[in-house]
Amino acid sequence: RQLQMPPISRDAVIAAVDLYGRCWTEQDPSLLSQLFTTDAIYIERIFDSRATFRGLEAIQEYWRYQIVGKQSNIAFRHVVDEMVRDSDRKIAVVKWMAELDNRR
Repeated sequence: RQLQMPPISRDAVIAAVDLYGRCWTEQDPSLLSQLFTTDAIYIERIFDSRATFRGLEAIQEYWRYQIVGKQSNIAFRHVVDEMVRDSDRKIAVVKWMAELDNRR
């Protein structure tokens, strides 16, 4: 049985992307629980199977290692005007810009 979800509002998408940016710039993996369910799948790089993380704990661990452990001076900007929403399929596509210092 498919779960029926209400249409995704523009404000809800903006709030989610803003929270994602806050998680990133504040380097706070605990905030991710407000964005991801316990069975979420996070794909950091689509063509790299090592960059797919399954479950909130795996996503938070990736965040601790990659974001907190290697990145600093993070600037995040949501490009709101380029958002695309499909209310029939409950999908939103967003764009953001990020600049950061990254240690390898």
